[in-house]
Amino acid sequence: MNPKYEAVVLHVFLQAGGARSFSRTLSHKLVPQAQLQQGNLLEGVFGPDVALAAPGRCSRMFEGLSVRGIADILKEAAALRFEQKFKKLALAMAAHGEGEALYQAVVSALGYPGNQLGFRLLAQKVSLKRVAELPEDAEAVLFGVAGLLPGPDLGGLPRESLDYVKRLWARWWPHRASLQAAQIPHTAWCMGGQRPANHPLRRLGAIEVVLRHWRAVRRLVAERDWPGLRLVLGRLQHPFWSTHYTFDSKPAARSIALIGRERTDELLINVFLPFTHGWEGLLKMRAPHRNTRSRTAAARLLAHRRDAWALLGSAVHQQGILQLYDEFCLRDTTGCQGCPFPEQAQGAVRLPQLGECGLKSGGAGALKTPETG
Repeated sequence: MNPKYEAVVLHVFLQAGGARSFSRTLSHKLVPQAQLQQGNLLEGVFGPDVALAAPGRCSRMFEGLSVRGIADILKEAAALRFEQKFKKLALAMAAHGEGEALYQAVVSALGYPGNQLGFRLLAQKVSLKRVAELPEDAEAVLFGVAGLLPGPDLGGLPRESLDYVKRLWARWWPHRASLQAAQIPHTAWCMGGQRPANHPLRRLGAIEVVLRHWRAVRRLVAERDWPGLRLVLGRLQHPFWSTHYTFDSKPAARSIALIGRERTDELLINVFLPFTHGWEGLLKMRAPHRNTRSRTAAARLLAHRRDAWALLGSAVHQQGILQLYDEFCLRDTTGCQGCPFPEQAQGAVRLPQLGECGLKSGGAGALKTPETG
């Protein structure tokens, strides 16, 4: 018996062992036990991700479909998602021009969900044109307008960080008066709840390095040279941020990728491929890492499929399940009971109208892909 567990009031478990056991306190008081019903069903498929979302009604529908039937639904949903991203970029191009639209999309995508709005605001306030006009001061202006420069007291910073911050302040100071009104409030940034390597300060440092290689990035995107783009982004280095997580962190023992392979995959899927209307490129991609959103969607829609992760092995299928989750699960306000997707998808595998908690009608494969008009 362990006294640390004296305050336990309920013992919850997924799978029971062979021998029956009882949970008791030091005073031999019985602790109630509860076994989750889905423990055995989802073992080995979702593991700890079971807690992310309860299986929806559609999970039973997907259980009875063939692999080909599921693939067709996911591909059609992914095609619509891809077209929506293209149209969003097209609107930005019409408003700001091609270069600025791509720049804003890249900067926004480099911020994790909690910081995408902040980074998009930053890209609009510090335009690509302004960056080109201030090549030596661009990094300091980005940090200054973002409102992320430490100060006025710098006494607690390590020596290496102090030297770097002083250089940024020296560059930012001449522009401060004219740009202070455009400064983003600190409350707009989410500084926690993410891996240290994805901290917004590091992302901002990565953006500055991307801008130094912007011509090469634009050329590789125009040529659809995705291996070359992966190579360039994977090799990006920063004299400070390649070894630091924040201004006051100790330097890492070895270099940390500014833009790793996972983030490059996300940029390809969400920015570069839609920007070039490269649907065929998406069809050839493997699925990126299983982030929280994709795991939640899979636990919701494919809970009864032991081949769930095999089904989501391609980027297009992963995008498809994210689209279904966004369009149905996140819009449903009936606790899944009133969602039209299971019945409409099972009936001739048709999808309901977008705007009515669903996707464009027409059946699997009927949605026109970017290549077919």
